[in-house]
Amino acid sequence: MAEMAREHKDLDTISAYAWKICNDCTRTDLSLMYPPHQIAIACILIASVWTNRDKELKNWFAELAILEIQKIIINLYSVWKTFDEKEQLVAILQKIPRPNPGPQATNAPMMQSQHSHGGLSVPNMNVHQGVTMGPPHMPPTGGMKFETH
Repeated sequence: MAEMAREHKDLDTISAYAWKICNDCTRTDLSLMYPPHQIAIACILIASVWTNRDKELKNWFAELAILEIQKIIINLYSVWKTFDEKEQLVAILQKIPRPNPGPQATNAPMMQSQHSHGGLSVPNMNVHQGVTMGPPHMPPTGGMKFETH
């Protein structure tokens, strides 16, 4: 009975890991390249390896063509492990061309002409004064370079 309880707990752990891996796979193009059941099986195999339960499942998984899917998933995790977004993403974003900020706002006073609307006097306010177009100007962050591995 204790052996069955341990196996049940191990299966719950494998299941939890497999779901996490499967969710991470949605960030790749695997779903465009392989059928869902093969991706799910690859996730289960990777989860069983991580929980040291792969020995009893290897024979079953050997008959399935999921080796390439496993390689893609493992590669995803290795990229995530080595990617430093604070350094590399800034350099990538700096390469994106920025739109022209447009005309600069002037500090001219707003026009205060009066209009009559049914006997009610309403000031004419220039609502667009002081508005600039485009994103704020970002200062350069230095000589960061994006390295490919």
